[in-house]
Amino acid sequence: MPDQDRKSSRTVEKLRFSVCDQGGNVASLWIANCRKSDLYLGAASVMGTCKISFHGSRICHLKYRSETKLRWTRSDSDEGELSLSCSIFYPTNYSRKFYPPDLHTKKEKVVVPVAEPGCAVEFGIFHSNLPAEASSERVSLWGRPIGYFGLENGGTIVFAARNCDFPDQWITNLLAKPIPAASLDTTSRPPNGNVSAFLINEPDKDGRLMIAVINGLSLL
Repeated sequence: MPDQDRKSSRTVEKLRFSVCDQGGNVASLWIANCRKSDLYLGAASVMGTCKISFHGSRICHLKYRSETKLRWTRSDSDEGELSLSCSIFYPTNYSRKFYPPDLHTKKEKVVVPVAEPGCAVEFGIFHSNLPAEASSERVSLWGRPIGYFGLENGGTIVFAARNCDFPDQWITNLLAKPIPAASLDTTSRPPNGNVSAFLINEPDKDGRLMIAVINGLSLL
C-alpha cells in the first residue's frame, strides 16, 4: 500500500490513520491535529460530533455534541521521559467493515495492515518533553513512529503503531460503555456503518485513554 510506505517519522499538520485488509480496503479513519499545545482526536466520520482533547495543562476531555462526557488528567511526562496518553486498538477478530481507500478521503493517510487473528494494531499516542527526533527514537522501542507534532510549549506528541495481543476478555469491558446508536446523527456515518468503538478502561484511574475500534466504524 502506498500510504504505509511513506516516511515513518515526520512532522505533520494533521494525521489520518487506519488499518487495511489484504485487498487494500480501509477501515474507519481517525484524525489528529494540534493547535498550540493541545491535541484534538476523533473518528473522521463523526469528528464534528464526538471529539477528544488532550491539553497542555494535562487535562483531557471527551465531548459529545459539545457536552463533556468524560474528564481526566493524563499521566505526566517527566523531564526526558515519555508518557503513553492514548491507545487506539483495531482488533482483527472484530474488524469486518472495510471501505474503498478513497471513500473517506483522497488526502494523505497512514494505513497499516491488519494484525493476525487474535491480535490488534495498536496506535499509541505519546507525550514527551524531549525534542522531536529524540522522542521518535525512544518511541521506536515501543513501535513504528508514523508522525509527530511539535507543541508550542516545547513538547512533542509522537504517534506510533505496533501489533499486540487483544484478549477476548477485554470485550466484556468494551461492550459496557457504548453511546446508543439511536442518539447519533446517521447522516455523519458511512454507508451501512454502525456505532462500534468503545472505551475499554477508566482513564481517570490509569492516566491513559484506551479505545477499541470494532467492525470498522469508530465512535466512543
